[in-house]
Amino acid sequence: ALFVGHDGFVYSGSYDCTVRVWSGEDGRQIRTLKGHIGPVTSLAGDTNGRLYSGSDDGEIRMWLCETGEHLKTLDGHWAGVNALVVGHRGELFSGSDDGTIRVWNNGVYTRTLQGHTREVTCLAMGPDRMLVSGSRDYTVRVWRCGDFRIVRTIDAACAVGRVVVGRSGEIISGLKSGRLQVNTWKNTCLTWLFD
Repeated sequence: ALFVGHDGFVYSGSYDCTVRVWSGEDGRQIRTLKGHIGPVTSLAGDTNGRLYSGSDDGEIRMWLCETGEHLKTLDGHWAGVNALVVGHRGELFSGSDDGTIRVWNNGVYTRTLQGHTREVTCLAMGPDRMLVSGSRDYTVRVWRCGDFRIVRTIDAACAVGRVVVGRSGEIISGLKSGRLQVNTWKNTCLTWLFD
């Protein structure tokens, strides 16, 4: 897992259960954050100087970027955390092998989003406060953050490994087959598959 912070540092999550902080200027290691007991699989940061790390241990840890201090452990998923993304209003979304997306506000659990039937592998923010999630259930789902309802389900050719929302609002899905699938934001019929 990789994340480039607003502070100019580069954060890397590793299979050795640590998060390492690197200088973005000269590449030297600044510090190591320890506490997870499983590989660190996802990282995200907010504009308040906090870093979030998700792990196969099912935990999300909140750190203070400036010092590396562990602020809080966010428990709730009963399986590994695969994806983290910070929303437009600063809320944290976490996607897990338990098939759910959890919503956190300042490190406090607020709700669970259910709709996928298998592991949630990836998350991205889209325009108009939309959350996009990908899963091993062969779907990409678009959630409206105001009421947390699914507003669109996109069928994929196989399990989804990554999702990105492009500059023009297109939803780009990296599939486990090695292909890319591109869907326009509003047109449900337009899909391209690239080998």
